[in-house]
Amino acid sequence: MLNRLKIGTKIGAGFALSLAILTSIGLISYQSTNELIETSRKENHTYEVLSQLEDLNLQLTNAETGQRGYIITGEQRYLEPYNAAMQSLNQKIKELQTLTADNPNQQNRLDMLQPLLNERMAVMKNVIELRQSQSFEVAQQAIMTDEGKRLMDQIQKLIQAMKNEENVLLKQRSERAQAAARQTLGTTAYSIPLFAAILVLIGIILTRHISLPLKRVSDVAQKVADGDLSVNLPESDRQDEIGVLKRTFNQMIVNLRNTTQKNDEQNWLKS
Repeated sequence: MLNRLKIGTKIGAGFALSLAILTSIGLISYQSTNELIETSRKENHTYEVLSQLEDLNLQLTNAETGQRGYIITGEQRYLEPYNAAMQSLNQKIKELQTLTADNPNQQNRLDMLQPLLNERMAVMKNVIELRQSQSFEVAQQAIMTDEGKRLMDQIQKLIQAMKNEENVLLKQRSERAQAAARQTLGTTAYSIPLFAAILVLIGIILTRHISLPLKRVSDVAQKVADGDLSVNLPESDRQDEIGVLKRTFNQMIVNLRNTTQKNDEQNWLKS
């Protein structure tokens, strides 16, 4: 098949094949890199959700600690963590709702968590007001009902369930990120040597079909120029420029032989 193609077509086909292979490698690398970026983004997103949940839990714990400190001492400075939690808890829930908008399970848990948080903060507020308006003993009795503990247990259970789901997602996304990294590395590691090998193969094929035949023609032409008309080029069924050149060159040698023979015969007759 190659013998029927023109030299320009062969060279063009070689470049086209190289370009096609390089483009394919580039597309595979691009897809692998995009997948790695996306999995890393999702992994970071999961870390952000976990961080927000941890911050929510910390604010609740600080609010309870501040409440207890105030109940015991009656000093207003202990209410600072409680006041901070009162101002930021609703915003924290909104942030978590935004972060988990694509996760129905987490959205459902947040829907259950919101009223529990409001109720827990209301219980703390009530105890604080009892301490302010009445006495330590009355506030202590309100705490002893364990209503706050019951609410906090439910809140902690929901937060832990959310953490567990995020940790499962984190594990899955970490595995995907590692797989994407391996794929990207593998694509780079194998595609470059493969592309180089294919280029070498194309070079060898073009050399065998173009450079070497041209060298043979050049060698024979040099011998003819030196006066050796006994040489011949091997017969070829090639339809490209080299095949035409070989047949034309062989015909030229035949014509030169005939001309030389006629000249020799005429010179012999004259002598």
